[in-house]
This record gives sequence, structure tokens and C-alpha cells, in this order.
Amino acid sequence: MFSPYRAGISVCSLPPVPLAQLAPPTVIYVARLRRSIFEITFKIMDPLTTTLAYKYVALALMLTNINHFTATVGLTNQPITMQDVRPGGHALHLPDISKLAADKGLTNAVSQQPDVFSGSVVTDDYFFGFPKGRLANFMDRKSPLVGTSSDETLRQRQMELSKQPSLITTNEACVLAREWLSGMGVDMAAADKQYTVSVKQMTCLGLEHKPDEIFSRPTPLPLPFYTIEWQKDIVMGGRTLPKMPVIRMTLSGLTKKMTELHILEDSLLLRPRIELDTEALLKISDDDFKKMNALQLSNLVVSSVKQKQK
Repeated sequence: MFSPYRAGISVCSLPPVPLAQLAPPTVIYVARLRRSIFEITFKIMDPLTTTLAYKYVALALMLTNINHFTATVGLTNQPITMQDVRPGGHALHLPDISKLAADKGLTNAVSQQPDVFSGSVVTDDYFFGFPKGRLANFMDRKSPLVGTSSDETLRQRQMELSKQPSLITTNEACVLAREWLSGMGVDMAAADKQYTVSVKQMTCLGLEHKPDEIFSRPTPLPLPFYTIEWQKDIVMGGRTLPKMPVIRMTLSGLTKKMTELHILEDSLLLRPRIELDTEALLKISDDDFKKMNALQLSNLVVSSVKQKQK
């Protein structure tokens, strides 16, 4: 199973700075801010990001989007704060490759690609991914479907799950998926027009066949989980290949909550992408950043936002 939180990227725990909602600059009083400020920024993201100011602002903006997402899908009753962040995430500025190629005289080598922010956040329970400045990947790290040990242990867990009845049907799972996707800013009209919807209840294989029963097959057992996909046809060499999902959601019939989401078509996401004033943030030295008080940090986040509609 795909596990994006194992991608070798790193973030660390942060102090409880209440930047989950980006309102106009206000005075923010944070206890022990001075003691924690170095942890906030030095350990927050992997070393590929060059300044502490960039990392701090990036995380604040990602948390804003994360809390909109969790509220929309009913994932948690409490906002996710900097204090909840754990090692495993990243924040990167991906520059316009065409500009770099032009400096090398390779003007025709690559097409123009605008600067893009890419990031992710990991907590004890969840993974959130922002591949192109928008929240497009999510995983419940404690889902019983996530393999954390041996394949045999996962298989035994699935066998136990198969004994538990689902609280919803496939139709109800599809309704929930549509409501959540629409609420988080996915263009459902375009998705339904361009792609085919598939809703399936997940299964696992039952007991293996007996050695003396050559033609016996393991019996598929239904699991209380559903996959909802919006798929597109893939044609290669005149042949139609198996459909590829552009949206894939996994939903638990035990809790009626989302356990995994991947949106591969960026054009379907209507919410503004995260855009940072990268040039300004990279000019702030780490020493100057460490001297900022709570009000200055709040102002820095607000002044660094460059969110635009696609």
C-alpha cells in the first residue's frame, strides 16, 4: 500500500502558535515562545529549504488548509496546531525549471513551469500532502488497512475486520465521498463530466485452498471499507489499458470517516494554491528570524501569503 509518510522527509514538533486561521495581524501571546522558537524553525522541515522563516510560514499556511479539510470531512473535533506536528514532512520551493535551463542555454529543452510550492505535514495520526500547493493527499496513519508490521499480521487484521459489519452501503459511501470532495473544493461537475465513477467494497482473501483440492480458490471476504474512484481511460498503442484513478478515496464503514485520499488531477482543485513570497522569505536570515516576537511572526505569515486562484 502506498505510504507517502514514509518518503524520507522530515519535520519536527512545534510550539502551540495559534496560526491555524490567517486573520489580519493581531497580537499573539505565546507562552514559552522564546524557548521553543529554535525548535519551530530549525527542526521543522528538511534541509532542502534554506531559511527558517520560509519553513515557519509554509507550515502555518499548510495548517490553515489542513484545518479547513479536517472540519469539512469531520475528521477531528480539535484543530491541528504546530504542537501536533511530528517528524516526516517537508516544505520545498520548486523553481521555474525553464529559467534554470535558459541560464544553461537550453531554452528549448523544457516547457515553462511556474514556481510551485510543495509540502507535507505529519502528525501522530495523519499525513497531509501538498504536491502543488494544494492539499491533494491524505492518509490516516492508524487505519487498520495500513501495514505497519509483517504481511501476515496485516492479513490476520483483515480477517478480523471481515467479521465486522459495515454501517453504510456502497451508495451511502459514494454520497459521503461526494459531499466531502465538494466541501473541500473539488470541481465535482468537471469530475463527473470527464471521468467514470467507481464504488467498490474492499475484500480480502479467505483461507487458502487445501493441497488436495487443486481447483479450489480462496474465498473473497468483504471488508467494512470502500474505495471510491473517478477514473479515466488510458489508451496506448491503440490499446485501452485498465482505467487510472484521478481521484481515489478510501472510506471506513466502521467509523464513517475517510481513511485515505489522493487527487492526481490538479485542475479539479478549486481552492487557491499556497503561494509564498519566496524571495522575501529567503532574505530573512535565521538570526533575524529567531529574534521575532509573536506579533512579528503573525505579521510575517500574513505578509508572505500570495494565494491566487488558478
